[in-house]
Amino acid sequence: LGVLPTSATRAALRRLRAGEILQLFPEGELRPAGPVAALAPGLEFFAAQAGVPVVPLALRVALRGAERPEALVVLGSPLPSEAASAAGFREAINPLLAELDAGLRAWPPEAAPPGFAPYLKPAPRFDARAARLMRWGGR
Repeated sequence: LGVLPTSATRAALRRLRAGEILQLFPEGELRPAGPVAALAPGLEFFAAQAGVPVVPLALRVALRGAERPEALVVLGSPLPSEAASAAGFREAINPLLAELDAGLRAWPPEAAPPGFAPYLKPAPRFDARAARLMRWGGR
C-alpha cells in the first residue's frame, strides 16, 4: 500500500471489521482543487478485504476572509464494498468536490455557506477588529 507498514495495515483491517472508522486520503498527497484523478490502491484494498462500505468525504480548506481557514466537509452516500473501485469512488466524489469548488467561488466570505453551520466560532475578521480598536481608541 505504500504508506502503512504491514502491522498497521493488519491493525486497520481488524478495526474496520470491528466496526471502527478508517479515514483515508486515497489521492495519497495534497493536491490543488479540482477533480480527483489518480488514486492510490488503499481504498479498494481496505473495502474489499474488510467488506465495508466507503463513504466519500469531500473536503476543502479555504481562507475566505476570516483570519483562520475554514474546513468545508460534505459527506456522500456510502458505496458498498463491491462498488468501491477507484472509478466508482471518483464518480461519487468528483461531483461533491465540484459543488464545493463552485460554492467557494460564489459564496460571500462573511457568512457561512448555505447549508453549512459553523462548528467552531471563527476569529473576527481583521477589519472588524481594527474598527473596534479605532472606536475604543477614539473615546
